[in-house]
Amino acid sequence: MKHLSLLLLLPFLWGCETSDTLPPPEFSIRDSLKTAIITIEVPGFDDATDPNTVTAYWSVEHSQDRENHQLFLDASGRTSFEVVQNIIRNYNLIYGDSFLEFLVRPCEDLTLHLVRDTTGGYQLRAPDAPFTDQAIEIVTALAPPDWPTRDSLSKGIMGLDALIAFNQDIAEQRRRRLADLWATGKYTDPALLEYANTYIKHQIRTDLNFSMIEGDESFSADSLKRKYLMVNAAKPFPEPTIITNDMISDLHYEHMAVTSFAYNPVKHLPKEERKALYYAASRKLIDSLYEGYLHDLFLTRIYDLQLLVEKPAPTLVEDAKSFVRTTPYPSLSGPIREKLSILSGEIEPVNLYEQQLPSIPEGMDNPIPDILAAHAGKVIVLDFWATWCSPCIDEMKNDYPGFIKKYDPEQLVVVFLARSSAENIWQDQLSKLEFSAVHLRTNKEQTTVLNKLFGISGIPHHAIFDQQGKLVKAKTGGPGYGLADEVDKLLGL
Repeated sequence: MKHLSLLLLLPFLWGCETSDTLPPPEFSIRDSLKTAIITIEVPGFDDATDPNTVTAYWSVEHSQDRENHQLFLDASGRTSFEVVQNIIRNYNLIYGDSFLEFLVRPCEDLTLHLVRDTTGGYQLRAPDAPFTDQAIEIVTALAPPDWPTRDSLSKGIMGLDALIAFNQDIAEQRRRRLADLWATGKYTDPALLEYANTYIKHQIRTDLNFSMIEGDESFSADSLKRKYLMVNAAKPFPEPTIITNDMISDLHYEHMAVTSFAYNPVKHLPKEERKALYYAASRKLIDSLYEGYLHDLFLTRIYDLQLLVEKPAPTLVEDAKSFVRTTPYPSLSGPIREKLSILSGEIEPVNLYEQQLPSIPEGMDNPIPDILAAHAGKVIVLDFWATWCSPCIDEMKNDYPGFIKKYDPEQLVVVFLARSSAENIWQDQLSKLEFSAVHLRTNKEQTTVLNKLFGISGIPHHAIFDQQGKLVKAKTGGPGYGLADEVDKLLGL
């Protein structure tokens, strides 16, 4: 039975001031929103000992800015990047071995300091932005336990009820810490309280999702993923006033579980028939389970994935155009407008590699030109992975043997680039593979360059060059998630 989601039009959901220029094209990605500049500084920067790059990343859903950034610090330890947003949302930084999170209001220029701590890592401060600075303090206080501690505590816990109880206990500890913080009277902004409660709520579900993936990889009717995620379907979910990466990850898993019901019955069918039936069944499921924000969010995911594939499902393009005209949620319409703009020829897809090449400092070690020269005339798939990345290992063992066997080695080459991997472990894992490919192990400088050129914020990550050495996709699904479709198009199969 369809439920009624609550629609909260709260004052935190404001748009940035529009410009006085002519109205934008119908499917213009920027929507005339103004940008904000995020500046990062390392006080007392020492080029000899401090890292010289910082990675800024965020989940691109719910955002009109579609980029992650690998940033090079200048001689004074300073860099900056631009964001476009009409919602409060969090961003993440990686600096050295430190993973850091901060919250930004729409259109608010911000200066962040990366400050050394006593452990050799770095802490984040925003001295001129009390809202962001207090958000940093709150999430730092709520964050424990860390992943290694959590994994050691949960080891051996079996069953859905026990997993839920374990994670609820962690959440309750965080709620008590939040209550203690709020009792000090230092924090008064209601948006910060919402941010903290959102963090706690979605950490419960994302932690559970990870636990269930480790213990149950099936999508059978009895799988933990379905038992847990499907009971949350059709529950009211108001449009969030603050977007966090944990929330996006949480909803991603729910969307996967729901649409798997539509995909499993048709996955054996020929490609065009499968696409049409899968889209129709997914729409029917989403329409029957959801209204309001979650309904439009889950439609957005379908359109975002399918608009630029070869021959989208019938009616999908027109449905997407209608969606961006009628959805009341501007935070969802931006990415779909971008895809429609590309499809109509209004804007050109960004060739990330060519865009970022000029910004690589002269003399830095970029391995890509040698790879392109060595395999000229072939379609080249780049796979970025590491020996400690379990999804990468699973993909290499289970998905790549059949994928590589399908293609003529004179037409396609797969180049695996391992990062942050000990040579002995790397060699041992390669010796167990059941297929032949090109394997390289990147050093620290090469890894930095590749992150910037291909927008890598997580692995496994895949990119494709065509037979002329032009980047076709800076990020695409792996061999189990659409890579073959991309390669087939380039080879005319």
